[in-house]
Amino acid sequence: MGRLVEYFQNLNQGVVIDRDIIYLLNANTSYDIQYDRNGIWADCNFPLRSMKFNCIYVPWVPNYISRLQIYQGIDLLSTEFNGCYLGRYIHNNGNYYGCHIHSGNADKRAAWNNFLNAPHSTAFSPFTQELEIYTIANLQNPQKRQFETWGVISNTDRCYTVIVERIGVIRNNTPYGYDTRFHFIHDMENIDIYRNRPIPTN
Repeated sequence: MGRLVEYFQNLNQGVVIDRDIIYLLNANTSYDIQYDRNGIWADCNFPLRSMKFNCIYVPWVPNYISRLQIYQGIDLLSTEFNGCYLGRYIHNNGNYYGCHIHSGNADKRAAWNNFLNAPHSTAFSPFTQELEIYTIANLQNPQKRQFETWGVISNTDRCYTVIVERIGVIRNNTPYGYDTRFHFIHDMENIDIYRNRPIPTN
């Protein structure tokens, strides 16, 4: 079990999430993002790593598969899930990569499937029907998005959904200028995990 997963599993509901994690989310604005000519990949260069939680953050880049190179033995974190997939794979050269796979308009799930004809891949959607209650809360109050779905693939390749609640007032015009409270973590292994096989495209 990775440090990030262990932190969430031992965190009490309603506790404000460690600012080291929130700093990591805000720092994605400093990534050097390179977009490929085919409109599929958004490669995120020079990502920051949390040494405290031994994790790395891959941001959502609308209409693309955002991708960054990660280290073996590290937890992968991404946020803002509402149908997208979190993925990890091992390239033929042995390097590990983490991805946030966009779904919806300009859907990239088929592109992910076409790319991954090789083994050693994991993908899942952190957002499930079981979490619909939180989506309803967001729709009822769209100006104050209270709940948000995060996804984690641990260093042991286990998949988790984390539900957080944003509170307080925005600061410095940053996406995570809110204080963010932990709500719960859910082990997704009994749901749909796509290891070495295509993800659904409908």
